[in-house]
Amino acid sequence: MTLSRFLKEYLYFPLGGSRGGLTATCRNLMITMLLCGLWHGAGWNFVVWGGIHGLLLSAEHVWNRLPGRPAATSEPAAFVTFLRRVRTCLWLAVSFVFFRAETWDAAVKVLSALLGWRTPGSLPIDAFIADDIRMSAAAAWLLVGLAIVWAWPNTQQIMGRFNPALDYRYRPGRETWLGRLRTRLQWRPHWSHALASALLLGIAISAMSKAEEFLYFRF
Repeated sequence: MTLSRFLKEYLYFPLGGSRGGLTATCRNLMITMLLCGLWHGAGWNFVVWGGIHGLLLSAEHVWNRLPGRPAATSEPAAFVTFLRRVRTCLWLAVSFVFFRAETWDAAVKVLSALLGWRTPGSLPIDAFIADDIRMSAAAAWLLVGLAIVWAWPNTQQIMGRFNPALDYRYRPGRETWLGRLRTRLQWRPHWSHALASALLLGIAISAMSKAEEFLYFRF
C-alpha cells in the first residue's frame, strides 16, 4: 500500500472517482490532491503543491475528452510520448519547489532563479553557471538520469511477474526493442539477477555511512 494507492482507494473512489462526468471527475481530483498536500503538512506550500497536481490531472482529463482526440487505449507515437514525459517532468519540478520551500518567498525566489530572472534578493545564479565545464558535466549526468528513468523499468515493473502491488501485473511485450529490453530486465530466478542483486546490496551496504535522513520522517 502506497500513499497514492491509499488516496485512490479510500478517498478518490468514495468521492465518486470518474463516474459522474468530467466536472465531477475534476472536482474529485482537486479534493483528493489538496487533501494529499495537507497530509504532508499544514502549510500553504503543501496546499499549492497539491493544487498543482490536481490542476494537471484535471487538465489531462479535459484534454483527453476534447473532440477529435484519439481513444485512450490507442498507443501514441514515440515523439508524442517523449513530449508528454518532458512536460510531466517540468511541471513536477515546478510543483516540488513549493513542496520543499520553507516559505512562499523562498519558493518564488527559486522559481525566479530557474527562469533566469534577476530580482532583489534572488538566488546568485552566477554561482551556479560560472564554470561551463561543470555545467556540461551536470547536463550529461542529467541526460543519463533521464535515460534511465524513461527507458528502464521501475521497481514495480521489474517485479511485475509477481504482482508486487494490488491488481498490478506488468507484461511489456516483445514487439519493440524497448519491450524486449524490459522483459529481460524483469526479475526471475536466474544467476544474472542474483549477481545484480548482490552487487546492489554491496553498494547499499558500503554507502550506509553516508546515509541521510529519509524525507518522509518529517511527515
